Amino acid sequence: MYYDDYGYYSLNYGSDIAHYGDSYSLGELFPYLGQHYNGANGRLLYFFIWLVIYKIGGLAAVRIAAPILLTILLFLIYKIASRKETQLRSKVIYAASVCLSFGLLSQALHQHGTYWHAAFYLYYPPIIALASFCLLWEKNEEKKSVYRIIAMGLLSFATGWSVENLSTGFLVCLVILFVYKCIRTRKFAFSELIYIVCCSIGTILLIKSPGIWSRAQNREVSSNPISYIINNTSRTLMGFWSHTNRIYLTAILLAAIIISVKLYSRKHKSIDVITATIASVTLFIELTNPLTAQDLASHGRQGLILSFIMLAGVIVPVVRYSILVKRISANIIFITVLLSLFAMAMVPELQPRIFIPFMICSFIVIADMVNILIDIALSKQLIIKRICAIGIVLGITGISVLNFGKIYAGYHHNYAVNVENDKILKNASAEIASGQSITTIELTRFDEAYEQYASCMYYQEGMSWFKSYIDYYYEIPYYVNYVYTE
Repeated sequence: MYYDDYGYYSLNYGSDIAHYGDSYSLGELFPYLGQHYNGANGRLLYFFIWLVIYKIGGLAAVRIAAPILLTILLFLIYKIASRKETQLRSKVIYAASVCLSFGLLSQALHQHGTYWHAAFYLYYPPIIALASFCLLWEKNEEKKSVYRIIAMGLLSFATGWSVENLSTGFLVCLVILFVYKCIRTRKFAFSELIYIVCCSIGTILLIKSPGIWSRAQNREVSSNPISYIINNTSRTLMGFWSHTNRIYLTAILLAAIIISVKLYSRKHKSIDVITATIASVTLFIELTNPLTAQDLASHGRQGLILSFIMLAGVIVPVVRYSILVKRISANIIFITVLLSLFAMAMVPELQPRIFIPFMICSFIVIADMVNILIDIALSKQLIIKRICAIGIVLGITGISVLNFGKIYAGYHHNYAVNVENDKILKNASAEIASGQSITTIELTRFDEAYEQYASCMYYQEGMSWFKSYIDYYYEIPYYVNYVYTE
């Protein structure tokens, strides 16, 4: 658990209820969520689900549910990626590739999004709703079902009432889908209109939160909104191309190059040459002189244009390939998560976790690449091509395993410290409740080399503000000091 986890589990984050302890009833949970809506943000649906899980089974339930939800998400991504595959070999390749892709994500993204309860339950489950919608939509196009339409309406609502960027991106994608369906069938797309309405209800509930608007006040926005949108879009894209994502970017750029080469035998060869060239140049720069947000942001609008071109080198071949294999669900999810990036243009605070939806959904692309490379390796093409294909697959597999293994080992190392500190705080709370006088509690801090494998800690500079959350969670008086020693 990390800082605002304590605030949520004690029903104090974003409210003035001053609830002590981590035990609560639904009668206490609903008033808290109401105050949270007014004081913090409108992301109540997934917070409610998360806190109900905690109420039922405590930390154990939360920790068990998280990997189950992650497994479901990766399974859905696999189903979208292998939607048109019929051979068992290809399905196995897609399944393995999607799982290995998770190991390509950076430590920074896991620190701010995966190994932190509040962030995990806010960002990962909505992607499950989105992926489920995409699969059901494609199935419903093949065979209409009222039950699927109802389910998709609920999933649209669940995606709409998630986080601001994903909600906005999905709503815009649904409008595009509605127009596309009307033009293609020359009929009014009534079911798509239902999805738009359901998503809109969720989105309105999300963005009407007074807490969001009070936190989003920013003088730069009000004084020069156009300039702010341009600068913030630039910051978002530069954050995506940041050197912290180097491993993931290497894989996704390789995938764009290989897919472009695969498409070269089709129509519009000039497009494939351009996208392959853009992706190749970007990959060369990334490997020889890693891009940083500061490098590109310093070029202002020119940097923004450059980042758009670089992103186009990835998106264009991906969309074209999904169209080629008639995998519409993949394009729906890609357009949604791409639009979710641009929806961050008006958000004052940008964190690495905003890229989770895009990166998770792009596992489809990496799986496509691996499947193409293994086809080459098993073919009768030139031996040099087969060796290169095998080398790339083995390289990505090895890097994925090593990267994730290192991250997991770091968090596993810190686990013992977290458990010991939790035990000390619970014992101190019990002693205080029994009448003992305690003014100082000694706790263990993480080794400096392993602090990156944890979210913000109380003893770090500028983080003392969340001491009250720890106090409320463990039912410790405010005057007790926490002293962290090595």
